[in-house]
Amino acid sequence: MYIAIEPAQTCGQLWLKAMNVMLQQHEQEAFNVLLDVDAPTKHTDEDVALITKVDSFLRERGANPISTVINTIFPRDLARRHKGNDLFDAYLKVFDKLSPRCQGWGRYFERMSIRKTTNGVIYPLRNLIEKMRKQNSNRSTFHNVYELGIPIYDPEDDSEYLRGGQCLSHLSFKLHSSAV
Repeated sequence: MYIAIEPAQTCGQLWLKAMNVMLQQHEQEAFNVLLDVDAPTKHTDEDVALITKVDSFLRERGANPISTVINTIFPRDLARRHKGNDLFDAYLKVFDKLSPRCQGWGRYFERMSIRKTTNGVIYPLRNLIEKMRKQNSNRSTFHNVYELGIPIYDPEDDSEYLRGGQCLSHLSFKLHSSAV
């Protein structure tokens, strides 16, 4: 079973919708939750207030703030300092220092950015971005063909861990007609 949350403009709005759905269902856990946010980097004043409240709640309980989760999925602070392909190169140089407590877990950006195959190394996210840029510059009619599946289980990297894989396993990107 999956739970599809109604799309929202911002992450803050989407979090509230998702929490309301979960509370209505009286669920403690949810699996296969589908989220769709239109402007993931946009923050309204209400979003900032929500993030501040949640961060305060988390810190009072000794938990990591939201920015820790954000930087696990996408190293925002590193991206602000490095543009384009420099971001990938910078990340690969520092990723072992980014989250020493994870010891292999919680490195979504690394799993999205580089894959070692029997035929060599590929760079899925870098390739996807280039594909989208090319389609955008050509004013393509292909708006919804940009998928990024994160390896669910990598026997070389994950076999020592009790858990079988990460909770984030698929990302789908869209070119909006206003951006094309």
